[in-house]
Amino acid sequence: MWQHFLALPLVARIIAWAALGLLALWAIIKAKIIHAALKKVTDAASEYFWAWFRKKVATGESPDTYERTYKGILEGVWYTSTPRTMELFRVNSNGVKITVQVVDATVLYRLMRGTLVEIDTEVMPGYQAELVKRVRRNGSRLKERFPTETEQYYEWSQKDPMGHWEAHKKDK
Repeated sequence: MWQHFLALPLVARIIAWAALGLLALWAIIKAKIIHAALKKVTDAASEYFWAWFRKKVATGESPDTYERTYKGILEGVWYTSTPRTMELFRVNSNGVKITVQVVDATVLYRLMRGTLVEIDTEVMPGYQAELVKRVRRNGSRLKERFPTETEQYYEWSQKDPMGHWEAHKKDK
């Protein structure tokens, strides 16, 4: 077959190669246009479907985080190192005592026992503690006061790296 092509005059061969090149260029451009059009159509259909799906299955919360609110009378905030290091707070809500383990309770230490509070936390899957997001006092005003001597010793004993618990023996 090539021998017939080579037997053609030079001008005919040049025209044939040019026509073949133009045909290949047209095929490439056509393929790119078809691909771009199909991509736009599939992206639009996918966006429409997922928007419809999210609307139908909407739960109101993100799947990675869950927010909770604890309302009631604050009964206490404390730190413990057994069985592991953790900070906790307890709220009495209509006679039900709820104890919650939190990541950092420093915002709760200034509140006095008996204060009516709302504590917003965020539960993070995979963690054993909740993250305190916001604390609101409802009712009694925060009173500035200096900790008593027993409270100072107790706070020191809770954060003592050596684990000496002698400071609060007389608390019982």
